[in-house]
Amino acid sequence: MVALSPYGTFAMTAAAARGTLEKAKLLARAGQLEQAAVAYDDYVMSYPNQESGPFAAWWSAAFAERLGDRSEAIARYLRLAELYPE
Repeated sequence: MVALSPYGTFAMTAAAARGTLEKAKLLARAGQLEQAAVAYDDYVMSYPNQESGPFAAWWSAAFAERLGDRSEAIARYLRLAELYPE
């Protein structure tokens, strides 16, 4: 028998999204910008409708730019504009 979570699927998804975002923040604070950019990108791709989506998309692009990967930065800035035009 499988036990069901009392929190439901939505709460589990929100918790997973928060965890992914916190991982990205911690990596950035540790100076691991390449891994942080990937983690922010993972967040955007996995949870595009979360409130922090634009924040994560911007940091993903900004870190790619900071690391000198201009083509990836451009692609991520374009995705930011497409996903979050507001």
